[in-house]
Amino acid sequence: MGFGSIGPVHLASVMGSSDDGVKPLDGARIVAVADLDAERRAQVPNGTARYGHFDALINDPDVDVVHICLPHHLHAPACIAAAERGKHVICEKPMALDATEARRMHDACRANGVTFGLISQNRFNPEKRWIKDRITSGQLDGLVRSDFVVDWFRGNDYYAEHDGWRGREACARGGALTNQAYHTLDLVLWLVQRPVVAVCATAKTRKDIHPDIEVADTLSGWLRFDQGAEAKFFVTTCGDPSDSIRIALATDGANPHRVVVDGNRILEQTLEPDAPVFPEDGFAGLGKACYGMSHQRNIAVIYEAIRRGTTPSIHAEDGIRTLEVIDAILASNGREISLVSGEW
Repeated sequence: MGFGSIGPVHLASVMGSSDDGVKPLDGARIVAVADLDAERRAQVPNGTARYGHFDALINDPDVDVVHICLPHHLHAPACIAAAERGKHVICEKPMALDATEARRMHDACRANGVTFGLISQNRFNPEKRWIKDRITSGQLDGLVRSDFVVDWFRGNDYYAEHDGWRGREACARGGALTNQAYHTLDLVLWLVQRPVVAVCATAKTRKDIHPDIEVADTLSGWLRFDQGAEAKFFVTTCGDPSDSIRIALATDGANPHRVVVDGNRILEQTLEPDAPVFPEDGFAGLGKACYGMSHQRNIAVIYEAIRRGTTPSIHAEDGIRTLEVIDAILASNGREISLVSGEW
């Protein structure tokens, strides 16, 4: 469902991409693609059904799994409609506009006995797995800092594309936080492995750069985790055209350590004599280099869970927890918000 910027990545993840040397996933095929836009439908490979309305796709008896690659405000209605027709769901980020919508999606999938899997592909990137393994093994035990910066630039043309949905609060609530920084926030929550108990943040829109948008293009603040770890963050689409994504982790104790990663590169680490180097693999022609093969890995894990009747490793509760933090950040407006009390 949806064949804009991310739909082709999902299609290539399943069907493979000869240009990038990516093999198709075993035991799966793309039955149909639905998009309201005729020009985008025309880009769908021959041999795949093309629907101009999403109802036609979810009513197709040959469809077992629906990939939701739509604007954010359509994730919840698309997921619920698919679940009610007995289709398993793979959903792009963010799961929904807010945690309340996400819970309704989760309830619909459970009520109809279908599997819900969430795309958080950066968890499958080798450099993030390298960090996670060292946290799990205890080498990075006792995190006290998990700061992150998402410093991007997006001009007015970006926000005006596709009827301008990315700039409207009703369609893309949270702006740069949910569109550009969602995966980085998700990574930090996954790496720290502790619930967020408090946040304090501010959000603003640089009207001199983005005069026509309603959503925030710059957000900053801090998160406090259970047991005292903290994260400072800065997120913007008014900054670096090179799209910097940096996470800095630090531990305390008798043998403190520090790891800094920017995109796919380990910039700094005190765990080993030499920093590991991870090659960029696959999908170079389909999107950002940091995608690598991780969309395919993420989708493959969800397909396997569907076949086995188990819960995918990235599931609805992950999406709900991340959106609870986002909800609190957006409600903060410079004051400390407790997630324990749910006061926002």
